[in-house]
Amino acid sequence: MQTNIVKVIEKNVYGTPKLYPFNEEAQLFTQFLQRTTLTLRDITYIKKLGFKVIQVMYNGDIYVQVKEL
Repeated sequence: MQTNIVKVIEKNVYGTPKLYPFNEEAQLFTQFLQRTTLTLRDITYIKKLGFKVIQVMYNGDIYVQVKEL
């Protein structure tokens, strides 16, 4: 398991895209920030800390990697 990868999943909440944690590393960041979602500003700082941020999405019955943020 690579610990320097943060995975998030985007969900649409009332027309607003939100980034939710998908793996343990992303969950640790949301706990540290005392929030349930991450913002694009958070992602920028996470990347500056040396983490790779990956967006995943649900494709029917499996989760697939979409893109690197």
